[in-house]
Amino acid sequence: MRLGISFWTPQDDISALLAETAEQLGQTAVAVDPMGPLPAGLDALLIHGPQGSPLPLAFQLQALPADERPRLAVWQTEQFWNPAWPTWLARLASDARAAVERYGYQRHGQAVWQRSNRWSKVTRRAFRLRYFGELRWLRRTGLLTALAATSRWMAGFLARTGLPASLAYFGVYPCWGADLGLDRDIDVLWVGKVGTDRRQKLLEQVRSALAQRGITMVVVDGVEHPYVFGEARTALLNRAKVVLNLLRQPWDNHSLRFFLAAANRAMVISEPTLPHLPYQNGVHVVYAGLRELPDVMTHYCRAEAERQRIADEMHRYTFAELTVAKGLSNVLSAVAATPGAPQAMPRATGPIARAG
Repeated sequence: MRLGISFWTPQDDISALLAETAEQLGQTAVAVDPMGPLPAGLDALLIHGPQGSPLPLAFQLQALPADERPRLAVWQTEQFWNPAWPTWLARLASDARAAVERYGYQRHGQAVWQRSNRWSKVTRRAFRLRYFGELRWLRRTGLLTALAATSRWMAGFLARTGLPASLAYFGVYPCWGADLGLDRDIDVLWVGKVGTDRRQKLLEQVRSALAQRGITMVVVDGVEHPYVFGEARTALLNRAKVVLNLLRQPWDNHSLRFFLAAANRAMVISEPTLPHLPYQNGVHVVYAGLRELPDVMTHYCRAEAERQRIADEMHRYTFAELTVAKGLSNVLSAVAATPGAPQAMPRATGPIARAG
C-alpha cells in the first residue's frame, strides 16, 4: 500500500516517526506537503496532528473522480470545544468556522492552494471549532474514509455527535526514552507550554504549595527554561522523580506527556481526567484532586520504592500495549475495512525497534 503522510513542516519529527513506522508495518510511506500538489499513485492519505489545515489536500481529492481518489484517514489528536455546549450550537458554530476557513483559500496554479488574508481575523482563532467543522465537511463531501480518535472518551464523543471513530491510541515510540542511570535529582518536573490562564494559575498554586513542603519543581515551558527535545529531553526525564500533568481545559487529553514519562520511567501524577487512557490509578499513574496534589506529590517524592514500582509498571504496560505501531495499525485497519481497500493491514503485536 502506498500511504501518503502529511508533513506539516519539512522537519516534522512526528510525521517522520509515522512514516518510519508505516514502513515497518509493510507499507510504502510517502511524505506529503499539505500545501503542495498531491503525489500521484497514492492508495491512502493520512492526516494527523499537530494539525494544520487539510483543505489544500482535500480540494485536490475533491477534484479527482471517486474511483481514482486515495482513501483519506484522519487520526484526530487535536482537542475540541467544551462538551458542555449544546450539540446543536457546537455543530452550527463549527460548520460556520470551517466554512470561513474554506472561503479563505485561493487557488495558485492547478493544484496549489494558499490562504488569503481576507478572513485572517477569523482564521487565526477558534481552532477547536475548526477541527470539528472540517471533520463534518469531509464527511459530508464523501472524502473521509476513516476517522480514528486517540482516546476512549473522544471516540465516544465523536460517535455521539455523528462522527463514528475507531480507537487508536497514539502511543509511545522507543526512541523517546532510555535508561541512562542518572540520579533522579528533580523532584517534580513540568514540561510543555502553559497555554491557558487555567493551567498557569494551577501551576503557580501547586509550585508554591510544594515549596512550602520542601519539594522543588523545575518548569520547562519555553519561558522559564527553553524547550528540550531528543536526547536532551530524555536526559531531563531521566532526572525527574515525578512528571506533573495539569489540563489546559478539564476535558482535554494530554496523552503525549504520559507516554514520554513512561518511556523514561518517570512517575506521572495528574489531576483527574476524563477516561482518555487505559492507565489504572495507583497501578500505572496516580490521579489526585487539585487540593490533594501537593501532598500526594510530596509523598511519592519521598517514597522511592513505591514511586519506582508505579513508574516501572507504567513503562512495562505502555511498551506492551500502547505503542505507535499498534495505534497506526488500528488506523490502517479502519482504512482497509472500507469497500475496495487495497489490502489488509498487518496488526502490530508489541513494541517496535527503532530503525537503524
